[in-house]
Amino acid sequence: MMAQSNMFTVADVLSQDELRKKLYQTFKDRGILDTLKSTEV
Repeated sequence: MMAQSNMFTVADVLSQDELRKKLYQTFKDRGILDTLKSTEV
């Protein structure tokens, strides 16, 4: 019963992980991560 009420399936989690990796790579390519790191200091 609990598993059915869970919003996330295994496929959803995997796809989210892939999206997260793609977003990270995109930010990295654009140099946004470097900008964020420099503002933290």
